[in-house]
Amino acid sequence: RSFYLHLLLDPDVEELGGQPETLDLWVDDRRVRYTPDFWVSRRGGLFYVEIKPERMLAKRETVVKLQAAERLLGVRGIRFVVITDKRIREDIPLRNAELVYRYRLCPLDLQMIARISDCFGDQRKVFGEVESALGGAEFRPYIMRAILAGLIGYAQRTPISEQSLIWWNGGR
Repeated sequence: RSFYLHLLLDPDVEELGGQPETLDLWVDDRRVRYTPDFWVSRRGGLFYVEIKPERMLAKRETVVKLQAAERLLGVRGIRFVVITDKRIREDIPLRNAELVYRYRLCPLDLQMIARISDCFGDQRKVFGEVESALGGAEFRPYIMRAILAGLIGYAQRTPISEQSLIWWNGGR
């Protein structure tokens, strides 16, 4: 779920979906069926993604299967990426995605969008400044919802906080 949320907020992602196809692989002279977790179309091409607990990558059987999938997909021009649960927990963009997604039910009406937009002009602002300009911490959900909608940009590799630099995108 965390990785999926990250993809939804990534401006380079054009399309995504779950379980793209089942692959027939040959591992140790036997046929094995395998289905990656996600497919992602981003600027730069098509990717298949597998999410695995890090402990599973210590098993020879798992590693050999994933290597066979990478070879097969590589021949077809599809990049294959394996991401561990540990990386997801430690990855700042994924944590930001989870944080922002909590505000998905906050309403985003035209009047509030206009108020938020007016706080920026054509400048980058500190999150806390925008929050104060709107009237205080009770407006944080609206800012977060605007980030989720792509109306406000932020540095994805920096944790979102009151000190974060944010800017008005007006949408993607």
